[in-house]
Amino acid sequence: AAMTQSQVESITITCNAALSACENAAEWESAVQLLSSMQHGKIEMDTITFNVAISTCEKAGKWEKSLQLFSSMALGGVRLDTATFNTATSACQRAGLWEKALQLFSLMLASRVEPNSITCTTATGACASSGNWMKALQLLGVFTQSEVQCNTITSNALISACEKGGDWRKALDLFGMMDTSRIEWDVLTFNAAISACEKSGEWEKALQLFRAATWSSVEFSMITCNAVISACGKGGNWATAFRLFDVMGQRKVKADATSFGAVISACEKIGEWEK
Repeated sequence: AAMTQSQVESITITCNAALSACENAAEWESAVQLLSSMQHGKIEMDTITFNVAISTCEKAGKWEKSLQLFSSMALGGVRLDTATFNTATSACQRAGLWEKALQLFSLMLASRVEPNSITCTTATGACASSGNWMKALQLLGVFTQSEVQCNTITSNALISACEKGGDWRKALDLFGMMDTSRIEWDVLTFNAAISACEKSGEWEKALQLFRAATWSSVEFSMITCNAVISACGKGGNWATAFRLFDVMGQRKVKADATSFGAVISACEKIGEWEK
């Protein structure tokens, strides 16, 4: 006798639960095998079925399999949702496939699937982590216009991309945008912004950012201190570099070889090695 719709749905729900168990256990091969069994058994596969399978493979670093399942889902006429696109884009980010990530984002918009903050993080992150920081910034503009709220992780990735691209001005623009957009700063935000200024010789800007960190509730780290000490040293401001080294001790921030090296280098630049 033919199964009722309720029975069909019950079997799908049971299989989806089994797939979720595979995901929790990081058993991507078992998830793929179960999906294949569902297909051969002509068991209905829905959006949740594919989303869980794609996510399981993505978390295991099997980006090719994730994208293959995404294609099967799209070709099979199964409804694609925000989670589907986000997970597939995250797989692209892991693999450094920024162009594919942009294609997925375009398809997402064409399919009228609503992007969210995770979409913003994965799509811009795919570009930024591949060194295509200009593309990442262009994407940020698109998300801003569409009123999608990007988060701290996204903003940090973009500031870091500007740092690697040598664009300290854009890094500071993004830092300021976070404040106006009420996106919370964290220690990684300050580290990336200060490092961008340090690498470009903008020691005064780096020092301003460090002061902002001390005024905020952010607990700055050894990396924060090292970057601003190095910036002051490169700018010939050995006295400030030395004071910052003292601040590390006062704030109980552990100094390392880089910290000592930055202070010594600052003093050596103007013959103050005896300090």
